[in-house]
Amino acid sequence: MSGTEAERLIEAMVAAYGRVAQAGLERLGVQEPPDAWHETLAQGEAWLAAALTELLSQPYARQRRGPLELFQEAMRFPNEMLSSAGVAPPIRSEVTATALPGDRYDLAPASSRDLGEPAWRAHLAWGAAKAAGVAGSVGSATVLWYGRDLSDRARVEEAAMRAGRRVVAVATLAGLEEELAGARPSRAVVDLGRDGALEAIGRMAAAGMAVVAYGPHVDVEGLEEAERRGATLALPRSRFFLRVDDLIAGGG
Repeated sequence: MSGTEAERLIEAMVAAYGRVAQAGLERLGVQEPPDAWHETLAQGEAWLAAALTELLSQPYARQRRGPLELFQEAMRFPNEMLSSAGVAPPIRSEVTATALPGDRYDLAPASSRDLGEPAWRAHLAWGAAKAAGVAGSVGSATVLWYGRDLSDRARVEEAAMRAGRRVVAVATLAGLEEELAGARPSRAVVDLGRDGALEAIGRMAAAGMAVVAYGPHVDVEGLEEAERRGATLALPRSRFFLRVDDLIAGGG
């Protein structure tokens, strides 16, 4: 990633910080910001700019965290401020609370898409550059995604970025065949809600790929059938996304 691209990413993320925090405050129903709200946001922006600058100055192999993770951590400033002001935190889902335990007020974005178009595109450029840089030193680092939900795809892509991998998305069995005919990825993620998912798992497994499938927790038969078709793991959707970083990186 060039210096100009790094600067563009830092600028876009810092510019989005106050807007994202303010949107979170509005979701809480707080009409008037607490005292020192704007000063708190300025502290968060300064911390975020410094943390991103430090991260992006490192070689890709040493970038153990991603820009989105730093953005989420920077939300600790308004979180702590709201807690000190006695604002009641919202009820959070178990999945969200586990993924971001310090984000008591649900301010942090789940995806860089939530930061606006400039930050999202700059974040994708960073991920592509990191994947290319890591792949150039350790070999192919591609994950095949067979699914239907674009928000799920975005979360898989962001986990892949953090792991220095890239994602190739296919939506049909015909598209899958084209991928399998070439230099196929070694790892795949399959959304069982996608048409042809079970057949896709069988073809991937036959091609020697490690497959992780996910679906609704109530679809016990579907999850079991995915494993019978050759999936290495078949998990309820919530559990998959709790472990997505580890699974995409190749652990667990």
